[in-house]
Amino acid sequence: MEWYVNVNGKKLKRGFTTGTAATAALKASVLFNKYNIKPDNVNIELPNGELINIPIYKYEIISGLKYAFVKKDAGDDADITNQCLIYCSFKYENLNNIIFDSYEGVGKITKDGLDISKGEFAINPIPREMMKKVLNEENIKNGRVIVNVKNGEILAKKTLNENLGIIDGISILGTTGIVEPMNENAWKESLIPHISIVSKQFDTITLLLGGKGLSIYKKYSFFKEDYILCGNHIGYSIEKSLEMGIKKIHILGSFQKLIKLAGLNLNTDSRYTDSKNELLALLYILFTEKYDKEVIDKILNLKTIYNFLDILKHNDINIKKFFIFVSEYISHKLSNKFNAEFVISLCDKTQIISHRGDEQNYLYFRNTDQ
Repeated sequence: MEWYVNVNGKKLKRGFTTGTAATAALKASVLFNKYNIKPDNVNIELPNGELINIPIYKYEIISGLKYAFVKKDAGDDADITNQCLIYCSFKYENLNNIIFDSYEGVGKITKDGLDISKGEFAINPIPREMMKKVLNEENIKNGRVIVNVKNGEILAKKTLNENLGIIDGISILGTTGIVEPMNENAWKESLIPHISIVSKQFDTITLLLGGKGLSIYKKYSFFKEDYILCGNHIGYSIEKSLEMGIKKIHILGSFQKLIKLAGLNLNTDSRYTDSKNELLALLYILFTEKYDKEVIDKILNLKTIYNFLDILKHNDINIKKFFIFVSEYISHKLSNKFNAEFVISLCDKTQIISHRGDEQNYLYFRNTDQ
């Protein structure tokens, strides 16, 4: 396998998933247990049939169990599990099956809606299959696989596992076994379990672009645990939410970002669309019902979109009424496209400045801090 790929003209290194790391650690541990050999590296078969070679960091005997350790390498991808130690062992037990267990750092599932049942450890189906294949190669049909992550409970605090109902550790993940640097598909796929959890508890969902949006959402009396952090992937999140039976979609974020939705630009990453100025200019014309060339030129030439508020103030435009108009405009556009109900909350730096849905179908709100 080629470890380096070209991404937007840059040579970047691929990595391997926590699932691949665990599989390699298990394979080395089985060889340690069965033959008392300690290889420096092992070959692992990926789900696509390709072989990769994974180095073994070290071996230890802990409480009578022989463990192999792998240092997880995320390559050039931003990943909080990069360089964490994943260590595995195997116990021969007459269980008539392969049981997956953990003594440290792997989270436990406490909610329905995920691929793994409530009460199990958060080791996803494909890593489980990869590990079972390793055992099958050694004709091992039953026993206990132990997957641990050093300091996994601490790492988990930097993830959204708690929102998914996964407690006390990280998840062992991977669909391809490989981490692609700056991989948008992996990021989008990670949203699916979050949407699934929400859909099992609510018929609404709140799409937040990031942590700042969450801190604003929590200030209001209509806050509930129906949210996911979707980043720029609003369109993808809408589609998956509707597929899972969500009836109403609430989108909350800064007006600077969400203004792009007025043009049905459903990925708000500036690499894909940078039409904020043009859309604000259009909405200004629609709201005021006139074309003022001097004002429009100022809007089109704004370097910082937040300064649009100064233009509204200077021209005696009621900011709240303008953004109510914008919220309703965006909601109407999305409702027509997706045949669903939308509520749009546009925010400044600290609070919601408009909160409306199509055809006046909106929630009145109040700041619970007041």
